[in-house]
Amino acid sequence: MLNILQPDWMTDADCLDLPLEMFFPQPGRQGAADAKKAKKVCAACPVRQACLAYAMTFPDRSLPGIWGGTTERERSRLHHCETPIRYRVG
Repeated sequence: MLNILQPDWMTDADCLDLPLEMFFPQPGRQGAADAKKAKKVCAACPVRQACLAYAMTFPDRSLPGIWGGTTERERSRLHHCETPIRYRVG
């Protein structure tokens, strides 16, 4: 059965049973520590690329939290570094 709110790959994510707060860190020291822990989980996750691709599909790249091992700011930077296909060499 297809779940529109939860893509199929999410069931294989390493973060599935971890505290949600870790992946949606608050400002400050504790938030920074949570973000670091979340990124460590993401680094070994089998669906990291699918998770990042999912986060990058949001038009304004403003999906909050850690997705695919990246913060909202990091995804914004990735978006700005993307070269449109028509301008790629090769």
